[in-house]
Order: sequence, then C-alpha cells, then structure tokens
Amino acid sequence: MTLASLDDLEDQISRNRSRYNAYCRLLAPIEGLKIVEYDHSEKRGYKNILVKLNHQWPISRQDTIDIMHAENMLVRPYYFPPLHKKITKYATIKGDLPMAELLSQEFLLLPSGEFVTVEDIKSITALLTFIQDSGNNLKVILDKKKNEKM
Repeated sequence: MTLASLDDLEDQISRNRSRYNAYCRLLAPIEGLKIVEYDHSEKRGYKNILVKLNHQWPISRQDTIDIMHAENMLVRPYYFPPLHKKITKYATIKGDLPMAELLSQEFLLLPSGEFVTVEDIKSITALLTFIQDSGNNLKVILDKKKNEKM
C-alpha cells in the first residue's frame, strides 16, 4: 500500500496543504486559539492541524473536546497525558514536570485528512467560534453539570 500511494504523494500533500490553509484562514479571527504554523521552508505533509488554546479561551481543553465530540467532530488531545504521567511497565521519567503538565492541557489536534472537506472545516471553525462567543454561558452550564454529577 505504501509503495502504491507514493505515486499520489505530491497530490496528497497538496490537498493537505489546502486544508491547512483553509484552517489558517478560518481560525485567524477566533480569539483564544492559534494554529501552530508549519515552517514553510521545510518539506511537510501538512497532515496534522495543531492549535494552542491560550488564556483567552473560555473553557478547558477537555470541555472543548467533549463539546466537539458531541457534534461528531473528531478532535484529539495533543500528547496527553504527558510522558511522565503515562502508566508504563517501566519508569520513563521521574519527578514533577509542572511545565509539561501545563502544556499538555493547551493543545489539540483538529480533524484533517482525505475525508475532511472545506465544508467540514467551516463547520469545525464555526463551532469553535460559537464556543469562544458563548464561553461564559458554556462555562456556567458545564460547571453546573459537573456539580450535579458529584
């Protein structure tokens, strides 16, 4: 399969770059998140769309993921849990790494790939815009639901 797909590699990269560029354009006006840009001087596959949620983002990354999953949008946390918190058969990293733990809560991967269309990207960014615009109300609702579960 790998060898067969090499004939289409440049076209795949071009389609991925088009999706990446659509995300860049549509995410730019949304406060509180920023796309992690690719270095265009390097040869890339543009297969991952990584965004950073900053202090202006109104809800947690996990709440953002939960809302997007409820809308059938496959977003994923980026490198979570951090390696020093992963349960493994052997110890990998010992000690507290507060910066790694903080950073592990700030990034998420947005849907991309062959089955993601520009219309899908518009829907994804529209939901992210809604979350940003409705952040305070969403936070109240989410906090209330969490308190009800306790």
